[in-house]
Amino acid sequence: MKNKFGNLLGLLTVLFMLTACGSRTDQSIFNTSPPEIKHFWDQALTADQANDYLAASTNYTALLRQSISAEQLVAVQAAVAALNERMQNAAAKGDAAAQKAITDLKNLQSAQGTGRPGR
Repeated sequence: MKNKFGNLLGLLTVLFMLTACGSRTDQSIFNTSPPEIKHFWDQALTADQANDYLAASTNYTALLRQSISAEQLVAVQAAVAALNERMQNAAAKGDAAAQKAITDLKNLQSAQGTGRPGR
């Protein structure tokens, strides 16, 4: 049991480090991409850095719908995870913009039919 817990803890640590570092270390990964894909990435990063959670999330989601490389996919997924964690933490601390973004994103997902049933 101790060994399983140690392995799980190690895996979580690695995942956390990848999530925390991914969006910062891979910012240039889209430099050679087609203009429309690079545009989504640049817009997402700009919004992310400004804590414009909704705009960042929608641009990252747009990227996930594009034909991107596996390396780019990992970078986008890491950026999304970091954004979501920061947004959830801000909302938990009473940040009205983060709370509104969470609500807006849920409404947008429901409107697009991507929300989970029963929620």
